[in-house]
Amino acid sequence: MVEKAETKGSMIGNTQEMDSLMVNAFMGHVPDGIYFKDLKSRYMRANKAFAEKSCGIKNPDEVIGKTDFDLFPEEQAKQAYEDEQKIIKTGRPLLNVERNESAKGRKKRKVKVTKMPFYDKKGKIVGTFGISRDIEVCKRGLLKQTLKGGERTYFQTFMDNVPDSVYFKDKESRFIFINNALLRNLNIKNDKEVIGKTDLDVFSDEHAKQAYEDEQKIIKTGRPMLNYEEKETFKDKPDRWVSTSKFPWFDENGEIIGIFGISSDITDRKNFEANLERQTSFFNTLMNNIPDSVYFKDTKSRFLLMNLALARVLGLKDPEEALGKTDFDFFSEEHARQAFDDEQKIVKTGKPILNYEEKETWEGREPRWITSTKMPFYDRRGNIIGTFGISRDITDRKKAEEKVEYLSFHDVLTGLYNRAYLEEEIKRLDTNRQLPLSLIMGDANGLKLINDVYGHEQGDVFLRKVAEILKDAFRKEDLVSRWGGDEFIVLLPRTEVKESQEIIKRVSRMCRERSTPNMPISISLGVAAKKRPDEDIDDILKQAEDMMYRKKFSESKSAQETLIESFKSSIEKESSEEGISPEKKESYALSIAKKLKLSLTKLEELKLLINLHNIGKLALVDEIMSKKGRLTKEEWKIIKEVPMIGYRIAESSSQLKPIAEAILSHHEWYDGNGYPRGIKGDEIPVLSRISFLINSYEAMISDRPYRKRMTKKQAIEEIRKYSGKQFDPKIANLFINILERELKES
Repeated sequence: MVEKAETKGSMIGNTQEMDSLMVNAFMGHVPDGIYFKDLKSRYMRANKAFAEKSCGIKNPDEVIGKTDFDLFPEEQAKQAYEDEQKIIKTGRPLLNVERNESAKGRKKRKVKVTKMPFYDKKGKIVGTFGISRDIEVCKRGLLKQTLKGGERTYFQTFMDNVPDSVYFKDKESRFIFINNALLRNLNIKNDKEVIGKTDLDVFSDEHAKQAYEDEQKIIKTGRPMLNYEEKETFKDKPDRWVSTSKFPWFDENGEIIGIFGISSDITDRKNFEANLERQTSFFNTLMNNIPDSVYFKDTKSRFLLMNLALARVLGLKDPEEALGKTDFDFFSEEHARQAFDDEQKIVKTGKPILNYEEKETWEGREPRWITSTKMPFYDRRGNIIGTFGISRDITDRKKAEEKVEYLSFHDVLTGLYNRAYLEEEIKRLDTNRQLPLSLIMGDANGLKLINDVYGHEQGDVFLRKVAEILKDAFRKEDLVSRWGGDEFIVLLPRTEVKESQEIIKRVSRMCRERSTPNMPISISLGVAAKKRPDEDIDDILKQAEDMMYRKKFSESKSAQETLIESFKSSIEKESSEEGISPEKKESYALSIAKKLKLSLTKLEELKLLINLHNIGKLALVDEIMSKKGRLTKEEWKIIKEVPMIGYRIAESSSQLKPIAEAILSHHEWYDGNGYPRGIKGDEIPVLSRISFLINSYEAMISDRPYRKRMTKKQAIEEIRKYSGKQFDPKIANLFINILERELKES
């Protein structure tokens, strides 16, 4: 595209050069004196005939810059000056006027002088041009000979060979003369085919009408139309673009008798300009709408041009605000320095940098990732004059990749390294240089129980708390991972067992400090270390695991007791407003059990049951458990699942397992109308029958949204009423005796 543009530019330039040569040839050989003057009547140009015949000077260039006062007598110079200033002022020519002419030191001669205004491209008078002709030559009949010979030959040669279209028209805009160039452009062989005709016979009606209006205006005003571009449209041939100048044509008396015009074919130039404009439009559209950042820089890495997308990235409203600035004005010193070095290398070597990923860093802004291509920027001669680049924001993609990479090596729940990553790291670090290599395996105590009681959501909270403790307790160089479920492994390079044991103590202390009444935290940890190269790392891992299980065996009972106390505390909190304290209920239960001569084991189980019979309630949503007023059928259906939930929880705990069946049967009625299984009589465990009666009594003497609490006497009567139905009669009688004795004592 650039080469094509250069070719067309050369063609246009050559045409202009040819025109200049032909004008010079015409002025150099015509026998009349021809000259051009500026607004102060100083010579700007003169031909050889004028210099020699009128001035007596061999070289026409010696006339340039002088005035008639430097060349002719004062009277003659004054007359010439007045004529020219009048022409400049009025725009009217001086045609075929006889004047006496005598250069300083030369003989007088009579000449016919024609002087006309000289216009610039905008139609403004910038001087005059004149023609002087020797009258004596004409009188001797030589002019006729000259016209037949030299002058006509020169004029006709000029008109026949000038590449521009030249024509003369009368006052009705009818052609009276056209040159060969115009004949060719009109595709006419003989000028007789067009002489006497108008533009309507040659061009489209639209173009002919406009040309006629222009020419009539010139005839009316005497003002030329200079170098205006127009499209010539034809009836039966392709259009063409021309640059046209039209002038008034005067007779010897200074009267306008028509117009003459010169048109240069600029179709190639206009096509080139249109193509260039299209390319510019395409380029601007691309630059302003492409989401990628595009920029051009000079050899010193200063911005020459950038698109709107990059301007927005840089926080600019207008891309021109960046012109002359560098990356140091926008980015961090580190990033700007790297970009500068890359671009200077491109300028020096000519080698591009393609599709490389880099992080753009800023002062006081979040960095962004881009993929960037930078290329050398050449001028038409193939010289590197800078660089241009295209960059695309890939921050979202990089974040997604980082997330995928993070997830591939990290546990989603805790944020610790996952098993796959640690297995690879164990292989990588299993070298002599990392010895002694310690391994710590841990198991979080009570996760299953927490999951069963509170649900998996709380179990996840528990695991995250354990993970936070491990991250805070271990060193930065240690690799802490979740091995799976409730198990964790920590890899400690270059660490002795003794040092690892100190860290384990720190973990235990932090577990105690961060435990809450509702969520006690503990983790059993075992440690082993590879000290010699010949030891198998898998054996070391097995040793750490064995030690962890030994620790768990000794610590699990204490951990479960802590958890059970936590459950008790939660249940007691929910029933803190009710009428009987946990200690009193336990006292009632043990009194009855002793009367029934139950074993010591059963007594211990009863103490657990009396406080944890409703452990299943902890797994229910708070909305149901804290609801004021009667429950709906659906809510009652959920409530009736409490014994089954409690049973599953107890089954998962070694300490609660002995009372699992009692928890399941706690809401069964003696006559078989209870839930969840509808068993009756002695099928119901005795511990359930005792606990059910005592907890029912507690409900009787407590306020409810749907009724007021009963007195102790009313409660005794209620128990008596439902003895044998809801309650075991024997146990009911024993309990009534206890309550009545309390009444008497009070």
